[in-house]
Amino acid sequence: MRAKMFLLAGLVAAVPLSAQAPTDPDGTPFFLRKVPPPADALKAYSEQPYRPLRSGEVYAAAFLTEGREIAFGEAIGPSAAATRTLGGTAVTGLRTALSVRPPAGGSYRVGDTLVVANVVAGPSDWGKVVIPTGLMVVTGHAEHQAIAEVVAIFGLIRDGQSVFPAAPVANPGQVKPVSVEDGPTGEMIAPVSPRELMLVGGLLFSDLGQREGIRLGDFVELRRAARTDDRVAESMSAVVATGQVVHVGQNSSTIKLTNVLVPDIRPGTAVVRVGTLP
Repeated sequence: MRAKMFLLAGLVAAVPLSAQAPTDPDGTPFFLRKVPPPADALKAYSEQPYRPLRSGEVYAAAFLTEGREIAFGEAIGPSAAATRTLGGTAVTGLRTALSVRPPAGGSYRVGDTLVVANVVAGPSDWGKVVIPTGLMVVTGHAEHQAIAEVVAIFGLIRDGQSVFPAAPVANPGQVKPVSVEDGPTGEMIAPVSPRELMLVGGLLFSDLGQREGIRLGDFVELRRAARTDDRVAESMSAVVATGQVVHVGQNSSTIKLTNVLVPDIRPGTAVVRVGTLP
């Protein structure tokens, strides 16, 4: 047995490393593979079939209040019936019934869709950040409170979180985006969640909003000046990522990254609209 092992080890050692390494269909070892230029990556991105935004992507997107005062309600916690069902725990799941207190002077009607969210401090001069944790539908009322059923969960839902009505999200249908020449240019304000590297699916805020004609579903490129002393991808193209607008405010927008070429994306990076829906 030991002799066989030594024989196998000798055979492996005798085979050149280039033959042992994974190869492309044309026989090129992976470590000799040429890095495709960013333009090719963007071409693949632009030619993939267009999928309209799902309403869940829009409702789950964090956004900036821009200093506006929003009349938030409050999630009080599981209703009495739900508490008996869940054994008194505050952890919620789908179909859980929550008691909701409307804002002063306001009310919720049966059938209303509500967003429950964490509201935290935001970037300087941009108000607060609203981070949705779920969706609820009002099913009834009890003791001056609305009873709502959880229908979608984006994060941990707790009592004390803020509540507000969900705006309707229109489905554009099967349409193809139209390219935009000389689209408006703004800047990245900050990522929604502080992190060193941005990934596909990550969210960030930009200072492009309705004022600049930005609409839900618009496509953007994140660009910064190419520098020859930086990484290869940066020296070859100013485009570092592409994304789609998933929330629009008057002066800001939330962008979901759909392709990342250079993950080190910092505040101040240029954001340019390059496509829109017809």
